[in-house]
Formats: sequence, structure tokens, C-alpha cells
Amino acid sequence: MYEACGMRTDTTIQTAFDIKKVYDSNFIETENYGELESKENRFSFTLKPFEIKTFRICI
Repeated sequence: MYEACGMRTDTTIQTAFDIKKVYDSNFIETENYGELESKENRFSFTLKPFEIKTFRICI
């Protein structure tokens, strides 16, 4: 996920499949930085200006 407008942004991603766990990860998914709460196949997070985020989604 990439924030391209230069603004802090609250974001929610919803999927069509059941999510068991979601981790904030690095770009090559070799490290997890923390588990995000997921509910009803969606999870929310905040992006800083121009930030790139990678998530590992376990289904």
C-alpha cells in the first residue's frame, strides 16, 4: 500500500476471503512488525505521508 498524496490517511482494506491473521511486514515479508486486528474480513491502519506499507495476510 502506498500513500501518494502527502497526507496522513486512515485506511481500511476489505477482502473477499476469511482473514485469520494480518501482520505489518517489511517489503520482502521476512519480518513481522506486529499483528493487526482483523474483523469481518477487513483491517484498518494509518499511513503517513508518502509511506509504503506491506502486509502479510494469513487466510
